[in-house]
Amino acid sequence: MKLSKKINIILLPVILITFSFSAIYFYYSQKEQVFSAISSVIKDDLKHLSEEMIVSVNEADFLIRVLLDSKDSYNFIDEFHIKEKKYYLEKTFIRNIKNMDFNGNKLVSFGLLDSNHSEVFNLNLKDPFSKMKINETSENNLVDLIVKIKNKKINYLNSVIYEYQKSSNGHHLIKITRVFSPDSFISDTFYSYNHRLYVALMTVELKGLDEGLAKFTDELKENFSIDIYPRDESRKISSDSEVEILSKLKSGYTFLLSHDLWNIELLVHNVYFDKMYEPIRNWLLSLVFYITLVTFFILKWLISKQIINPVVILSNQLKLPRDGLRLNLKKQTGNNEVSVLTNKYIDLIMELDNIATHDSLTGLSNRGQFKSKLKSYLDKSIKNNVKCAIISFDLNNFKSVNDNWGHQAGDSVLKDFSDQLVESYASLNWDKIGVSEFELARISGDEFSIALSGIKESSALITLSEKILSLLEDGFSYNNNILNIGVSVGIAIFPDDADDARKLIHCADVAMYSAKNDKNNKNNNYKFYSVELEFEKKRYEMIASNLRDSLRLNEFKLVYMPIIDCKTNEICGAEALLRATSENLQSYGPAEFIPVAENSGIIKDIDYWVLEESIKQLSDWIEKYNFDGILAINFSSWQFKNPCFVKKVMYLIEKYNVPPTCIELEITETYFVSGESRSLKMLHELNQLGIKISLDDFGTGFTAFSQLIDYPINTLKIDRMFVNDIMKNSKKDRLLVDMIVEIAKIYELDVVAEGIETTEQFEYMKKIGCQKVQGFLFSKPVSKDNFINLWKNQNYK
Repeated sequence: MKLSKKINIILLPVILITFSFSAIYFYYSQKEQVFSAISSVIKDDLKHLSEEMIVSVNEADFLIRVLLDSKDSYNFIDEFHIKEKKYYLEKTFIRNIKNMDFNGNKLVSFGLLDSNHSEVFNLNLKDPFSKMKINETSENNLVDLIVKIKNKKINYLNSVIYEYQKSSNGHHLIKITRVFSPDSFISDTFYSYNHRLYVALMTVELKGLDEGLAKFTDELKENFSIDIYPRDESRKISSDSEVEILSKLKSGYTFLLSHDLWNIELLVHNVYFDKMYEPIRNWLLSLVFYITLVTFFILKWLISKQIINPVVILSNQLKLPRDGLRLNLKKQTGNNEVSVLTNKYIDLIMELDNIATHDSLTGLSNRGQFKSKLKSYLDKSIKNNVKCAIISFDLNNFKSVNDNWGHQAGDSVLKDFSDQLVESYASLNWDKIGVSEFELARISGDEFSIALSGIKESSALITLSEKILSLLEDGFSYNNNILNIGVSVGIAIFPDDADDARKLIHCADVAMYSAKNDKNNKNNNYKFYSVELEFEKKRYEMIASNLRDSLRLNEFKLVYMPIIDCKTNEICGAEALLRATSENLQSYGPAEFIPVAENSGIIKDIDYWVLEESIKQLSDWIEKYNFDGILAINFSSWQFKNPCFVKKVMYLIEKYNVPPTCIELEITETYFVSGESRSLKMLHELNQLGIKISLDDFGTGFTAFSQLIDYPINTLKIDRMFVNDIMKNSKKDRLLVDMIVEIAKIYELDVVAEGIETTEQFEYMKKIGCQKVQGFLFSKPVSKDNFINLWKNQNYK
């Protein structure tokens, strides 16, 4: 289907839907405004109606007070019991009552009761034979007052009660019950024991209310229903009343006005509102129809002229062939809209292509681009009968950078390393080396690869690998700190090692793994792939699997290497060392399975196992044998990023009731990052508990002596490789050991020499001031029972 037809199919519904939604939104907005305006008028009318009723109540109350406060009323009350005067007084009283001007309302009845509830006077204009009834509240109030007056007490009396009623024939009535005394003012509410009390009851029909209701009839026609019903009796009438929309029913909206004496409830039917909304609805429907048609034809003309034709030109531009694996798009000349749009689109395509094929952090090719390039190299190699290769490499100990310095530092290291690598390779003479093409890529994390084509000699691969190693020969500088980062390189050649790209990548990874785990590797190494290396990788996977099983089945144990005090030649502590009891791991020592545990992440669970077993054993020695030495426990660098590690140590100390001063935690210097705040905080927290901190294998890492003062380090442990060489006329190693001991004295640190195997080594370390030693000269690592026997017997005096 052509684009012009698609525009017709897409554009018209879009315009129609857009304007329809806009019209709907506008309609409901106008509907809400109309409803708000109508509601406001209705609320005002209801308030006005209620206010008219309040005026009627106040008017009736005023008239009854004027009546009761008149001279004729006092004369009637004082002398109605005199038979000769009763007729005249009653006639005069009735005339005064009938002469009350209610301004449109109508008097229904008026009566008087004495304090004994006896009828004194009763005038009912509708039912002359009816009896008067006092309301319950006034009756209770009067009874209470009479009791108190008899006890000769002065009392405050609520003198008036108002009540709205509706008669059986639907008339609206106001009933006023007023307690008064002819012995005081009508407005007075304080009475004493000598006061006479009477109750006046007056009922008034609110004739004027019908006029107010007629307004709703005129405004709402027959589309409403209104109901006025009484509330509780009240002694006070407020003039303030609010109208609320009580609820929205299917039939309409209910408005409610609540007053002290009455509720006015008005139901306005939906038919009334629909008539108000109908003109807006019809106007909007017509507007949407005509605007949709006009907009459609205008947009169609503009799109055809300004977009469809340029799109055709642009699509032809995008059909240009690719140059190898990269886009080869030529920009148009000119500064008209079509050229500008085309060129910007080409820029966008090129940018997206770059994002899709390159790593965002380093700018190197990514995994997908690398595989595509490698495949093209393999095709050329087969066609031209030449070799190609992969050099895969990753950074050793890079995980410790992220753990100790954070991922931002890790990204910075990767970026700097990549820049140095690119700069180093740019200066090479590739023709002289014997490589025709190469592609450098970041595969993932800290893993990189180089695909090489047209290789003439394998020596070229060695040259390129050594160039990588040289960048990290002395570690890596970051923020004035030397990070102990190395690189492991694996090399695989096509077609010697593999016959397709997937296998070639696998072979290079196997070689890289072997270089990383080579026992003779000093943090930087490269290896060519061989079949034997496959066995090493499978061996690694087997050890990792068995470690998980051993941890789950508790197939580990601890042995203890005695630590000797150089001054007393006595055992002053022990170092807890891990051993595997699983049959599958019997042939592998800690030096083999601990690196596997660290690389696979199992070390974190092994740390917890060693920590608890060591503290538990220390508790047992203290309880049974009064052991007073130090137990050194190793933990991995993984714990530096574990926020729960200190709490775990505290929990185990409390659980097994062990003095913290008897525990020394050892961290290997190669994983120790000086100046890193998180590590510093954790070590300070441990040290504040009373736990000693030991820096193991000191001299193998990059820790500066000046940095020791910032860390709560108690002990330096000199690595065995320096101790082994001090008696071999190795002046360099001897000077290094001497310097370590002297600097430790300055910082008031203990020094423990590892690997003491001869008396000469022991005597030399004592001579230079080393406080403690451990090694096979005194004992190999022994079981818990053998160690405690050695400690009790003290065989080294």
